[in-house]
Amino acid sequence: MSKDTAPSNRTEGRSRGNVWVRRLGWLILIWSLSVAALGAAALLFRLLMKSAGMTP
Repeated sequence: MSKDTAPSNRTEGRSRGNVWVRRLGWLILIWSLSVAALGAAALLFRLLMKSAGMTP
């Protein structure tokens, strides 16, 4: 294999720093969506409890 056709350590021309930024972005996105889903579930339970007269 010549030097020009050898696979490089970079993914599709992206630098390693850029890959980590994308991974961190996905982590923050997934975390944010899970927190939002938990908040929505808590709100739903609160509304159900309020409609049943369990909260003041």
